[in-house]
Amino acid sequence: WYDRKTKKMRYCVADDEYGFSPRSISGDTVGDELKNAGFPSKVYALALKDRAAIALGGHRADLSFWVDPKGDWATSSFYSKDLSVPIWLKAVNTGLQKTRGRDITWKAANFTRTAIEGSTASLLMPFGAEITTDAALATVNGAKLGMGPATDLLALSYSTHDLLGHKTGPNSQEMEEITVAEDKALARLLNGVKKAVPGGLKNVVFVLTADHGVGPSPDYLKEVRISTGRLVPTAMVKEANLRLNAKFGTPKGAEAWVVAEDSLNFYLDSDAITAKNVDRNQVELELKKYFLTLEGVAKVFTRTEYEQNRLPPGEYERQIKKTYFPERSGDVVIIQKPFWIDSQVVATHMTGYSYDRNAPLLISGPSIEAGVYATPADIVDLAPTLSFMTGTVAP
Repeated sequence: WYDRKTKKMRYCVADDEYGFSPRSISGDTVGDELKNAGFPSKVYALALKDRAAIALGGHRADLSFWVDPKGDWATSSFYSKDLSVPIWLKAVNTGLQKTRGRDITWKAANFTRTAIEGSTASLLMPFGAEITTDAALATVNGAKLGMGPATDLLALSYSTHDLLGHKTGPNSQEMEEITVAEDKALARLLNGVKKAVPGGLKNVVFVLTADHGVGPSPDYLKEVRISTGRLVPTAMVKEANLRLNAKFGTPKGAEAWVVAEDSLNFYLDSDAITAKNVDRNQVELELKKYFLTLEGVAKVFTRTEYEQNRLPPGEYERQIKKTYFPERSGDVVIIQKPFWIDSQVVATHMTGYSYDRNAPLLISGPSIEAGVYATPADIVDLAPTLSFMTGTVAP
């Protein structure tokens, strides 16, 4: 998001003091509440992506770690002052370093992909899921999770699925094959946990879910004759500033009227509004009027409309109230039409439509009655459910 105080874009887990940390997370997590309850619980989180590992671990994780640009598992000084990792994770890195740089091949029925082991491209192959599983099992055994008197938490993300999905779209053969590879990785993970934890899986609660779904790529949708398209935010910002200059004049002492955009959130420069002595609401409405002329735009709402509770009705209103964050969200926000995206990647996720909101939610373990339940559930129901099972306060 755009940080209005520093007038710079801010990465969600960036931290000027520690490099990366969870300090921008305004709430807490299941792992945090395990710690807050005073239990001698251990909390570990890992993922290929730093933000995934950090968000999963929360504020009080014993360690959150991720893959750095070199291809090693690494952490930040928030978790380890000298950036060192436990000896069991060092052993994993040593193994990775021994084979790094070799060519690896991903061969399937209808395609063959090659990459240099340790490169970003290699993480978009089964290799990414394999090293995630290796690190997870090393954590279980090295940190002795599930072997003490309290409930421990291991949270991990198979980030390969997301990384590859953006690159190829959900309808690609690559996504079909990576799902099969991840299924095998999960089997290896569960078998490893079963062997390591006293009593096996009967003493383990296992959850499989996701933080979002995804829509088919516009390229695929065009082939099957479904209305779709891409918005181009850079061009929209440029045109918006031209229109605002024409309406209110060029702001002196300010960068521009619209200074930033992220995920169709458009941020106005307060200095420009002050310099021209204009009402913020009028600037927002002028921007809204322009955006509503664009193909692919379904709804537009402004900060002032949010503050005055004048929002698009129905499901739009419900979703806006649950997701708009005044300190971080834009001054003018676009809700695109179904299957429209704002990015030049092949496919992405960022809407409130069903394809972006549907995700798996599987829970297995003691006290869980087996079955498929048709009752609607939200992924956010998971955290309080796990807290209830562990006897702690919900985040």
